[in-house]
Amino acid sequence: MYIKKKSLMTLSILIVLFIVIATVLANSIKIDSVKAVSDASINISLFSARFFNININGIINEESLIRYKILQFSKDELTSPVEITYNNNSYLLTFDEEGISFFTIEGTKVNSVEFEEGRIISSCISDLDNDKNSKLVLLTSKKNREYADEMIVYNFIENVQSKENISLEEVYRFACEDLNPWKVQTCDVDGDGKLEISLGVYKTAPFHPEMAKRPFIYDWHKGGIAPKWRGSRLSRPFEDYIFADIDFSQSDELISIEYLSDGNKALASYKWKGFGFERNAESESFTDIKELRKGCWIEGQGYEIEAFVKAEKNYKWETFVLKDGELKVKKD
Repeated sequence: MYIKKKSLMTLSILIVLFIVIATVLANSIKIDSVKAVSDASINISLFSARFFNININGIINEESLIRYKILQFSKDELTSPVEITYNNNSYLLTFDEEGISFFTIEGTKVNSVEFEEGRIISSCISDLDNDKNSKLVLLTSKKNREYADEMIVYNFIENVQSKENISLEEVYRFACEDLNPWKVQTCDVDGDGKLEISLGVYKTAPFHPEMAKRPFIYDWHKGGIAPKWRGSRLSRPFEDYIFADIDFSQSDELISIEYLSDGNKALASYKWKGFGFERNAESESFTDIKELRKGCWIEGQGYEIEAFVKAEKNYKWETFVLKDGELKVKKD
């Protein structure tokens, strides 16, 4: 009897310790973002989080006994998991500097690809051909540089024997070392329903012979790219930029983090005018703005914009909306 009571007491202590440890660990995990997958028939979301100084990517499956599943973790910065579509099948991708890994939508790993081209500088997933199949666009560096040497466009291909084995097929390669590109993304700046490719480059320009960040725009054709706009710069020096339809116009605005003359930063929005970009809105001034991302889609309004800003002493994510010609912080 004594031995049985002692065993029960030990078990109770272990259970209490487990609950305490689980609670401490849960409170130490800071979730940065959660995004539901496109298939509404399954209750799965992608998440990015931090646990002390460890970055984590994974999935949240509300229908599984193990609700959280980690796909990737590192002390280094991680790119959020990305959903792709091919032949009406959905997969998940995770990136590191040397390659990508493929997972089923439930988080089972099915393949990984290492790139001989070198380190991945930037990437984006987009349906460039409007055929409901995703493409992968990469900037890579063979020389371990800060900037890329090449831009490569890949198709996704499935193994005909196994629908759960997917890989890559190169369709286009562009040597761009002279541009010093540091970011790639896609957009539709003129609202014609066809996506363009934008490269963030660091170089001089004929009318501004100083090294600076500049957003270049290229039209995409199945055989390659053609320059659409390679203007000298924006209204002010900028740190980063994204594209989003923030005014429900069916075309994407360019939203940038810009430096002000007093050293502070502000968000600015630019609209395509057929021959270039014209600034149409900006935010109030902040001590600093570190990150920028596309937020939620609001019907009749367009996308919200989220920025990691420092207003007084601390950084926090703020949501911005276009209102009365200004990018204003959304009030709860």
